[in-house]
Amino acid sequence: MVTAVETWHPGGETAVYGIIGDPVKHSLSPWMHRLFAQQLGIDMVYVPFPVMAADLPKALKGLAAAGVLGLNVTVPHKESTKILMDELSPAAEQIGAVNTVHYTAGRFMGDNTDAVGFQRALERHAGGSWRSGPVLVIGAGGAARAIIYALGAAGCPAIYV
Repeated sequence: MVTAVETWHPGGETAVYGIIGDPVKHSLSPWMHRLFAQQLGIDMVYVPFPVMAADLPKALKGLAAAGVLGLNVTVPHKESTKILMDELSPAAEQIGAVNTVHYTAGRFMGDNTDAVGFQRALERHAGGSWRSGPVLVIGAGGAARAIIYALGAAGCPAIYV
């Protein structure tokens, strides 16, 4: 069931996060994050930022300079964001794609949470039976790479792409 988010007005202490992509205006992430923040009593806003590929480096620097604390990254920027990071998590390094950017002490930290999210959902809905048989992954983009990484890390014996 969808519930309305209460009227809320950000102030000077409001934490700002967002999602970058092209296109991004269709994303439900801002609505979901605002709802979760409201339920948890967190003073934050989550904004969709449309960023074209050619503008990615300056957009990352500009959003950090404007005080945005972190970003989610979606198509088409997951792979190209990786090379712009000062540091990568082991998952982002192995997957070759970044879907989460944190700004810490003036440094860009890239992570990939797609693999752990997929693995948790798979365990919840399929149990452990998938570990004994082959798995077919349809796709080869950033999310598919994360899924392949998660399957391999979990011991899946055969993965077909």
